[in-house]
Amino acid sequence: MAHEPYYGLLVNAAISFFVFLSSWYLGVKVIKQKATGKAKVPAMAFSVVWLDIGLIYFSVGVRTMFAFFGMDNFDKLFFYVDNFFGAMLAATIIFFTTYFLFRNKKVADTLAILWVIAGFIWWIFDVKTGAKRIGVSYWLSEWEIGSEFLMTLFGAIFYIPGLISLFALLFTARKAPKRTTKYKITMTALSLILAVTLMIIDLKGTSPFLGFAVRVLIALVTILGHLAYFPTKGIKHWLERG
Repeated sequence: MAHEPYYGLLVNAAISFFVFLSSWYLGVKVIKQKATGKAKVPAMAFSVVWLDIGLIYFSVGVRTMFAFFGMDNFDKLFFYVDNFFGAMLAATIIFFTTYFLFRNKKVADTLAILWVIAGFIWWIFDVKTGAKRIGVSYWLSEWEIGSEFLMTLFGAIFYIPGLISLFALLFTARKAPKRTTKYKITMTALSLILAVTLMIIDLKGTSPFLGFAVRVLIALVTILGHLAYFPTKGIKHWLERG
């Protein structure tokens, strides 16, 4: 039976689906139009990060809908799913930044696989085994993982290196020989730095309003990613002058 007074859950779900649509629009468009030739691997890697972000928020939206309709078992199932995609996000970022910085796919593959294994282990023991439901409020279906310490440790070990790598990528843009290259590296790095930072804030979930604002901002950040690969005519003219 639906939680009829809890219409805030529907708002929460709608915003999550908004992030999913904006992320997937960017990821699919880059794959279809830019993943060719020498740019194929970095374009695919960039797209996979955004596709994964989209899957995280699609799962959040779905489980929130199930919470509204009082379908607790499906809410739980998609809580596991959204945390699984969250655990895999670090691996996609590490692959993207490692390949972009060193242009060595074997190294990028190896590091990404290590992050996948570690993320899966964390997901099994701290989410799948240890997660417990707090309850359903007007705005949120609230869960807690098995150990906040493990969650913090996982974030420190896996997301912080990803952010550091993205900042390193941002600084390499200064050494790029062409303005077009500097622009592309800067915009791709900035879009992912902002997205990951906002997701960490969302994960902490201090208030429903902050959560909504953060998710809207994540959707808007996809505009930066879009401009990295599909600059406007004005930006193109400025780049050609450099």
